[in-house]
Amino acid sequence: TPVLSATFAPCFSLSAVSRAPSASDEHGMCLWVLGEESVSVFMPSGEVHHVALPCKACMLWPTALGVLVEILRTDARANSSRAVDELPPFLWLSRPLDEPAFVSADGHAWCGKTLLTSRVGEPFVLTHEDEHSAHAIWMLMSDPSDGMAASLR
Repeated sequence: TPVLSATFAPCFSLSAVSRAPSASDEHGMCLWVLGEESVSVFMPSGEVHHVALPCKACMLWPTALGVLVEILRTDARANSSRAVDELPPFLWLSRPLDEPAFVSADGHAWCGKTLLTSRVGEPFVLTHEDEHSAHAIWMLMSDPSDGMAASLR
């Protein structure tokens, strides 16, 4: 499968799976490589983990809490019970053995928003909305309490 995107981003401890990741759980910078339907995580120890995605993806975005995986909006397989346009356009991964989870936008609709940039050092992403010609800065927060792995607020 071809490599669609690759980035260095933090990877968190496999032993801390029952709670949100924290700085003390960080393994260090890992190489995250995106294929069409999976992400491979190359750990500093030399271990390699492969994470299957629930839908096709097109881009990886590094963040302070792992990576955001941008899903391909035309993938009809994304979720048979919901239209692809209704799904959040990103999955979040911070640990190589976690299931990828959709990222919520704190009650805001994702429709029309485009992610422009993200940074490893800070948990912020910048989006642009064509309809209002506006930019927004979102903070990525780990939030397992609402059924999502993370949310943008």
